[in-house]
Amino acid sequence: CLDNSGSFVKPNKVNAGYSFVQALQERYVPKDAPSITSETDKTLPDAFVVTSKGNNLPIELLGEDKIRKWQQIESIDKVAIRNANISSIGEEIKGLAGHFVEADLQDNLLYKWNDIAFLTNEIEGLQTLLLHGNRMETLTSSILTDINTSYPSAFNSLRTLALNGCKIS
Repeated sequence: CLDNSGSFVKPNKVNAGYSFVQALQERYVPKDAPSITSETDKTLPDAFVVTSKGNNLPIELLGEDKIRKWQQIESIDKVAIRNANISSIGEEIKGLAGHFVEADLQDNLLYKWNDIAFLTNEIEGLQTLLLHGNRMETLTSSILTDINTSYPSAFNSLRTLALNGCKIS
């Protein structure tokens, strides 16, 4: 918090956020993930809409195969996870997202430059990183030294790093 600002909050009301890896695993699926519907029955299990007459009408999911192609993490190279309370990167990012060329992480809870350096070091081909709305910590010479020592390839492939609204002074 800035000087003379802040609040007291009950611990059970605090959301510490999720890792980028967790968010990817929730939003995207591996190629061998089971389908929600079967080939013969396209209705979603336990999903109904109530009609104006009060009847339960089952919901059908058409085009699941096409949707799955967009959700398969192995076949995409651009990812957008905005406003998802991502506060860290997580482990094993290289195996999961090492092929990405663009990551849009706008309006999350990222703030540590070391996390951003780790991300760009692990995803070697990452060319575009959008971090609008993440309130980044002040970049100091000690942080830069730590990044250069710990992550020698960080930021090497980036062509675009967007930091609008990140409260950087």
